Amino acid sequence: VSSEKWDNKPKTQNMTTNKQQHTNNTQQPRSTMIQISFTSKSQVIKIINRSLSSTTIKHNAKIKKKRPMVHLSSAPNVKFSGKQIGSTHPVIPHDITPQRTVDIASKSMPEYATNGIVTVPSDDLANDGIDLNIHNEETVEKMRKASNLAARMLQLACQMAQPSITTNEIDEVVHNEIIKEGGYPSPLNYKGFPKSICCSINEVACHGIPDLRPLQDGDLISIDVSVYLDGFHGDTCASIIVAGDNNAQEHFHCSDSSTNQKLRAQALIDGTKDALYSAISICKAGTSLHEIGSCIHDVADSHRLRPMKKICGHGIGSQLHMYPEIKQYRNTSKSDTIQVLEPGMIITIEPVLVEGHHAFAKWDDGWTICTVDGGLAAQFEHTILITNEEPEILTFL
Repeated sequence: VSSEKWDNKPKTQNMTTNKQQHTNNTQQPRSTMIQISFTSKSQVIKIINRSLSSTTIKHNAKIKKKRPMVHLSSAPNVKFSGKQIGSTHPVIPHDITPQRTVDIASKSMPEYATNGIVTVPSDDLANDGIDLNIHNEETVEKMRKASNLAARMLQLACQMAQPSITTNEIDEVVHNEIIKEGGYPSPLNYKGFPKSICCSINEVACHGIPDLRPLQDGDLISIDVSVYLDGFHGDTCASIIVAGDNNAQEHFHCSDSSTNQKLRAQALIDGTKDALYSAISICKAGTSLHEIGSCIHDVADSHRLRPMKKICGHGIGSQLHMYPEIKQYRNTSKSDTIQVLEPGMIITIEPVLVEGHHAFAKWDDGWTICTVDGGLAAQFEHTILITNEEPEILTFL
């Protein structure tokens, strides 16, 4: 599960789900309110003034390929009027099945599994040298096992991502397999999250909730899998093209809109994966957290992409999100409590790159984060162990 910038306020989540409704055998999507936040004032975009009576945008299945104009939550009287990139298969909210359950008596589960309450790290903990995620040999071995399980479940999920399969079906299979392996799906009930994995499609950048939308040929899907095993979490993510072909340009005509999206998606996947492994390659004891962000941003620039600044890497261990918080963009902030990596730390590196503007929108489900201009987004993530030499990638199969 990707980490957003620390928020010490508890997150409320309405866990009620809409019953599936049909009109002429056509699934009706849920309505959504899109909220926009800009993560950098230095980025210049064109904004026009206009009075708005409401920021609620209702999606109609009959016109689902028409993208709505996006409203800014920070400035409710203006609209974002930058370039609308769009995608072949614009994503709209679909029905979500009820939250999955786990037999409490038979499984070891994280503290939030029953009540959804997550303890957010505080500066006091970090300053006291507590909860800094420094592992010993015993906990490193447990982290290896949890991370390996997460990697195997991600591989299973990616293999299932085929046209006509719903992300809800993928979630169900992965959920059951994690339970069979003696683990617990970390996202389930994390601050109220209703499912066991995250599935983010096309312009959805992260935290997409698995639902009843069938995958389509050419969809770009990012699948984020986290598992809790024997007291520790493992976290990983990958992006793939549904029924994709790495050599699409050689086999298809670029004039086809679906094929054009595949080519754009493949370029985005290549750039994001490059950013991930470039950043991992510099992670060792003594590396500044700022260097990691700069590395990711530099690689993004070289591919003419942009990092989504909302999403951060993080420490991981007995808690899913721990210190340090790792900004995955160019930054010079001196306010971070932890400035450099130390031996024994286990962290995640998880860049989200977009082909358009780095600003984001959030659906009214409180989780789904999408690009502000409809451009595609991709994410890759590994859990890594910091040493004095090269890092160990714990989620690498």
